[in-house]
Amino acid sequence: MKVLICNPEESEAIKLQKQIETFSERAQITLETFVFLNPVDAAASKIRFDIAVIEAGMEDLSGITLGKILVTAIPYIKLIFTSSQSKNLDAAFDVNAVRFLKRPYSQARFLSGLKEAIRRVDSETICFDFKDGNDTVRVCKSSIMYIEIENRKTKIITEDNTYYSKNPMTYWKEHLHSVKFLSPHKSYLINTDYIEKYKRNQYVVMNGGSTISIARGKGALFHRSYTAYKSLML
Repeated sequence: MKVLICNPEESEAIKLQKQIETFSERAQITLETFVFLNPVDAAASKIRFDIAVIEAGMEDLSGITLGKILVTAIPYIKLIFTSSQSKNLDAAFDVNAVRFLKRPYSQARFLSGLKEAIRRVDSETICFDFKDGNDTVRVCKSSIMYIEIENRKTKIITEDNTYYSKNPMTYWKEHLHSVKFLSPHKSYLINTDYIEKYKRNQYVVMNGGSTISIARGKGALFHRSYTAYKSLML
């Protein structure tokens, strides 16, 4: 997941970045951070962020306005606001903020908000359109069991059907911005909610019976990421 940090105070921005990176390392969840000291630069970024940690009171462009711009461009983004005042509280929740943290706040409270933002990103309904004969079918992220490379295409297996896409695996890894989608093998991207059986360092069995091998060298990372996701969802 991609996390934007926008705070005009460099020391505060770096502090938040270190907290997120430490949490990412300990939880074995990939969180890539991007720090902006200027909200105008953050608003102009072409990166599709999943989570944004924004200082509510900023000059040039307020944090609330930045939040509105981000939500318009990236509807699924989850916002966490920080502030030394409470006056922006109502405005923050008008843009569906996950948390509004008034200083001083504890690291535990910040990380609680970050975990909730991750959960909400994972539960977001994101859909893709596929051609099925002459029809266009909308498939939601939550119904995708796994994606497999087949020849020069990718095969998308859902609960009810199979679709083919010209998009490469890199496209799906970029767009399925979720900690629940993991890659046990370079040819597969699987939705761990559909794992029926897991044999550590060897294979997973998906709902419906498909067995997917875990590649040598990926076993430890897959295990850490899978168990971290399950713990996060508790």
